[in-house]
Amino acid sequence: MKINGTTMNIDVDGDQITCNIDATLEIDRDLPDTSCKDDLGWATHLQGQGSWSVSGSARVDFTSTMGYQELVAKLIARTAITALDFLSSDTGGLKASGAASITSLSFAAPNEDSATFDFSFTGNGAVAITVVP
Repeated sequence: MKINGTTMNIDVDGDQITCNIDATLEIDRDLPDTSCKDDLGWATHLQGQGSWSVSGSARVDFTSTMGYQELVAKLIARTAITALDFLSSDTGGLKASGAASITSLSFAAPNEDSATFDFSFTGNGAVAITVVP
């Protein structure tokens, strides 16, 4: 099943980020080097720690339930996100969920254009990948 990117949303503790423009889910694995002379010039590694993050941008809407104002308040208060969901609104689509922290927020207000903000979250523990029921 192909997924239209427009169907992908980000929910923070049950509230969808309003007027989201784009979003990225990144899942990584550290690969500690185990190379030695016996490997004949080839790199070897261990499967190290995993990590994940979600980032994106949205239009600023001060009437939203989950927008810049709500996220910056959580960041300043050091509020942990207990349920970050990167999910498709389509049945059968992708859902990535887990606990996270807000890593950064930036606000852009260009001349004669709509104001936007960029956000990033870093996962705290494992990410669960499931299919939207």
